Amino acid sequence: MKVILQRDVRGLGREGEVKEVKSGYARNFLIPTGAVQIADAGALKNWERHRSEREDRERALRTDAEAIAERLQGIRLEVAVKAGEKNRLFGSVTNREIADLLAREGIEVDRHQVALKEPIKTVGEHRVTVHVFTGIDASVLVNAPALTAQMKTGEAARRWAQTWQRAWESLDADAIVALYHADARHWSAPFREPGIGVDAVRAYVEQSLNEEEKVRAWFGEPLVDGDRAAVAWWSTLVENGREISLAGTSVLRFDDAGLVVSQWDSWNQADARVEPPRGWGSSSTVE
Repeated sequence: MKVILQRDVRGLGREGEVKEVKSGYARNFLIPTGAVQIADAGALKNWERHRSEREDRERALRTDAEAIAERLQGIRLEVAVKAGEKNRLFGSVTNREIADLLAREGIEVDRHQVALKEPIKTVGEHRVTVHVFTGIDASVLVNAPALTAQMKTGEAARRWAQTWQRAWESLDADAIVALYHADARHWSAPFREPGIGVDAVRAYVEQSLNEEEKVRAWFGEPLVDGDRAAVAWWSTLVENGREISLAGTSVLRFDDAGLVVSQWDSWNQADARVEPPRGWGSSSTVE
């Protein structure tokens, strides 16, 4: 069946293109979702009439994409990570995290445009391709350095936020627990007794993750004062079959190696899926 794309469809084509697809795919998915219209005689005549407009729009989009690709070529992203033997990371760096880091640089891309065959799992520099537009790719440098013996509070707090974000979404308890000192104290809510020691942290994290799925998490820029940092966070998830949203702040204190020695959490819950408002999470960092 011949169809005209009404919007970009991943793996099929761009808005305005005429494509040949299987009739079942068209009738069961593409047409009901408004992604295409059937390319009958009338639709094709209208399509031809607006060809020049589409071509002008395509040229404008391509020009914008070329400018974005030029910006991307000069970008160097850095994700501080904790590594184990043979420089293997605790957790990994995913295409979603790279897209989030690019957004902080003012470049919005969909995570599917970040071409990672698999998440980054080793320290060092990695060249990552970003598909900006049809036929336009750019290469960005992603550096994943191992933690040094001494780490500034701001670096430790950003590493904590980045690791929590990707590990919460992937339900990776090991990556989260690796952030904490053996004797860490964790107050998981204002009126709860603290969990003492890394085993208590693990028990809390594993119990929480076992009840959660479909997690989407956001972490704000840390606000730093001495050896302490405050980080705002927000998440949407399904907990025991219910859609909920959580928003809170964690106040953290770190040792010289960047491990958490104490954490105080304060948070609220909404019984619905609510994403953070535009501009949420930005702050000025003082150190």
